[in-house]
Amino acid sequence: MQEVELSRFVGSLDTGVAFPLGKPVVSSSTGGGSMMACPLDPQVPVLVVEPEGGLARRFGQSHAFSVYGNGAVGPFIVIDASVVRQPWFTDDHLLVLIAHELAHILRHSRDELQADLLALRLLLEHGHLGAYALLLEEHRRRLATDWYEHPLAA
Repeated sequence: MQEVELSRFVGSLDTGVAFPLGKPVVSSSTGGGSMMACPLDPQVPVLVVEPEGGLARRFGQSHAFSVYGNGAVGPFIVIDASVVRQPWFTDDHLLVLIAHELAHILRHSRDELQADLLALRLLLEHGHLGAYALLLEEHRRRLATDWYEHPLAA
């Protein structure tokens, strides 16, 4: 049931995107994206999709977003497939995106500072030290530039 509702939101699912952390758990041959269970909370699906149409507007300036709350089919996390294919993108980058979006879901909040702080804790608790170091570096950069006060201006 959830698979059908999710595919209605993001389009058909396929295996066109390779996951650094593992194989997709849901796929179809009609194109559109891939889905796997969240490595930090298996109850939350992670979708990697091409940023096309209305979905492109949803990404805006970010590489990922989360869907949660009243009326949502989710909760679930959506990640831009184009960033996953970048040569510099690693498992740690993927874990940072997932942890940050999962923090939004767990807090039911759009607050970026709180999401980063909880994401840091989640990464540390799960032993993902490389991802923790990446996010900590980004968090420090954001603090130094007042990014948390004006996240869309960055």
